[in-house]
Amino acid sequence: MTSNGRYIAQAAGSIAALAAWAPHDRKTISRRTVRCLIAAALLGASVFASAPAEAGRVVQLINSSGENAATTLNSTGTFVTSFLGTNDVTLTLLSGSMDANYVDTYPPASADSNNPSYISSFVGSTKKGTGDGSAGAFDLLQESAGASLQIDFSDPLLPRDHFLVADVDTTEEYSVKAYTLSGGVYKLVSLTKWTLGAYTGQTGELPNSEWPTWDPTGGGKFTGTLTSNADGANLDEPLDVLTPNRAIYRIVFTEISGNGTPGLQFYGTLPKSTAALSFAPAAAPEPSTWAMALIGFVGLGFARYRASQKHAAMAA
Repeated sequence: MTSNGRYIAQAAGSIAALAAWAPHDRKTISRRTVRCLIAAALLGASVFASAPAEAGRVVQLINSSGENAATTLNSTGTFVTSFLGTNDVTLTLLSGSMDANYVDTYPPASADSNNPSYISSFVGSTKKGTGDGSAGAFDLLQESAGASLQIDFSDPLLPRDHFLVADVDTTEEYSVKAYTLSGGVYKLVSLTKWTLGAYTGQTGELPNSEWPTWDPTGGGKFTGTLTSNADGANLDEPLDVLTPNRAIYRIVFTEISGNGTPGLQFYGTLPKSTAALSFAPAAAPEPSTWAMALIGFVGLGFARYRASQKHAAMAA
């Protein structure tokens, strides 16, 4: 089963078939038809409950126009793309340049890995610039040394969402500023209640004292810092995940020192109600599915015809 359209067609066909089975004479229609409709409702609920739902999404580094984030930012300074909605994220290059889009692959938790399941089970798309189709593979936007990037969200980041920063090592230090939005005005907010998750990434080892330190006021009252403790060592893509404590409409990420090229991405967790009803683009239903729906509707039409003939005979 590969499409929500298929589930809809199956549900429609099944409900039509059940309706066709229900009797149409006035004496028995009440009880048996009610039972039929209840069964149809339960079937429909189970169909939608079993439909595959996307657990989360990441920022598409290839947008709906086919533009590449790194290339477009370097040429125009602005890149509009989709995240949890359509064209709901705007990236603006404030200084420096972008390097490229690239893929890191994060293995599941094991004796040598503590990557969370939402990371290691994510499957992205090469076409959308979110991954390479394999589990745990994320497309990341790589900054060049000294860059500063502003990310604006038309729908805010929430405490269920995450800011992924990969490859903070050697002697690098970065600043993070976050803004809320009120009355059309962006306002800096405190980061003291943000949390940092230190993960294996693709290093092949558990986080240790070399992983970066998060200081929510390291650059001032409203400026957090992410500072490497690797003492010049190359850790090969450790992963750090920052999680906000409130709605955030803008983030500015800037390299303070070092010569790093971090990879950036955002992971948005869809609410359960949205995920259950999220209709992802998919292929058309299979012919057998449409056939089942058609048979059900034909049966319904025949039942109606039979009932009308019976009532006509009784009237005569």
